[in-house]
Amino acid sequence: MGALKIVAGKVKVDRNKCNNCGVCIRAECNFNAVSCEKQGFKVFIGGKWGRNVRRGDMLPGIYSKNEALSIIEKAILFFGDNANTKERFGDMIDRIGADDVINQLLHSEKVTGWLSKNN
Repeated sequence: MGALKIVAGKVKVDRNKCNNCGVCIRAECNFNAVSCEKQGFKVFIGGKWGRNVRRGDMLPGIYSKNEALSIIEKAILFFGDNANTKERFGDMIDRIGADDVINQLLHSEKVTGWLSKNN
C-alpha cells in the first residue's frame, strides 16, 4: 500500500513499494488513472518464509489459470530433476541461476506429468 502518488498531476507507481496486489485497479478510479489490461495470474518461484526469508523470483507476464498450472507442473518436475538432496526450491534457483530456471520453465517442451494427463 502507498505505492501510488500524484506527481505533476499524474499518477506514478513506486515500484519499490508496489507488490502487484491489484488494489489500485479494484478501487475503480474515477479518473481512469489505472486500468487492467489483462486479467490472470502472476507466478513467483522459490520464495520462502522462516529464518532465511527468500523473496520469490517473478516470472514475466500474466498467465491464464491453465498456463499458470502448466508452469507450476514444470517447476515441480524441474525441481525433481535438478535439486540436490534436501535442497529447497529457492536454493536450487540460486545455485542454477534464476534466468536459467525461468527460461526452462517458460520455453521448455510441454511436460507430460500428472496434471497434463488428468486435466
